[in-house]
Amino acid sequence: MSRWARTLTLESLLPKLDLLPYVGQRTSTYRFDLVDINTGYRREVHPFLDSVPTLSHDVGRTITRRLDNFVLDADESALVDVITSRIEPFMVLDGEDFPLGRYMYNNEIHIKISEGVTHSSSITDARHHDLNHRHGEISSGSLYDESFIVDQRISESFSQRATIVGGLLNAVAPRVQLVILALLADLPITVDIEATPFFTDSGWPAGTSRGFMVEQLATDGDYFSPWFGNDSKMHFIRSFDPATAIATFDLDSGSRVIQEKISRTNDLIDAPNTFVVISNGAEAQSSEIIGRYDVPSSAPHSIANRGFIIPFVENRQVNTIEQAKAVATNIGQRATIFERIELYTVPDPRHDGYDVLRWQGDNWLELAWSLPLIEGAAMQHVARKAYPT
Repeated sequence: MSRWARTLTLESLLPKLDLLPYVGQRTSTYRFDLVDINTGYRREVHPFLDSVPTLSHDVGRTITRRLDNFVLDADESALVDVITSRIEPFMVLDGEDFPLGRYMYNNEIHIKISEGVTHSSSITDARHHDLNHRHGEISSGSLYDESFIVDQRISESFSQRATIVGGLLNAVAPRVQLVILALLADLPITVDIEATPFFTDSGWPAGTSRGFMVEQLATDGDYFSPWFGNDSKMHFIRSFDPATAIATFDLDSGSRVIQEKISRTNDLIDAPNTFVVISNGAEAQSSEIIGRYDVPSSAPHSIANRGFIIPFVENRQVNTIEQAKAVATNIGQRATIFERIELYTVPDPRHDGYDVLRWQGDNWLELAWSLPLIEGAAMQHVARKAYPT
């Protein structure tokens, strides 16, 4: 194979980010915009270098993204309204802005100081900002993505149940996709959702967390867990097998991976190798097992390799055998008890949710990443191995 060969990927080749052999170095910075959601007013703010803001993404959390250690000086703290203010970070590279999402305050701590110098994170701003002017209250904030808006309790019961006519699903029965859109319709968010052929027969009483409801519906609709992405939209994508998917990023090419920080872990000893869905829905008899997914035989904890079954059993209100099988497969694909890898790369603002990484000839599904928002810091990635069938 030619040294210039490159694995087919979903992301277009960008020399300044992919660090091809002829790219010796790059220079980037980060910008932080403070946005008022009521007026649309936008201005740049400058968190301290002393406490580096860190952006993290983890599909195992209900609120997938967090922006921590966001510290502003007294002047810029006064501009923040924790109710209406949003922070939008960007990576700026060769004059191009790469958005990294939008975040709302979860908490804000005010700290009184009377002396000392704390440096702004913007060299340009330092020309106009008195770095010695630190008297008053600085603020230290922790911010969430706008899943916080979703993850609130409903004040009225919610149900859009399918109707059964003559033992068959009515043609106008609600698909999961439409139920999700109805559940989120009154929220000030933008939803990007893929189509699904599956219906739902679920309902919830007042007081139920909407985040819990969304997660249940996502599973019934054969979606991965939803997340708010770099474009600030809430995304629902259908589950897929990462072993057969085209990689989003090829980490085997370029010079992105920091070799000395690679570690592998696993929890395979008691990992389930069979995922079963039981339902008493339209086509199911009482307690009938109607959906099953076995991990591929190439997996080290498969039935073939282990010699016996460790099942994971879920009782779901699904209406067809096809849907039950899809839900069982979805649960199996979501399971994080697999062989995992942790590695560090140069920062890449294109990483979002459920990216497939090509690493040492294998596909890995990215579950989490963490990015200190300061030039020179490495980006951490956690991914689980995909096993081909």
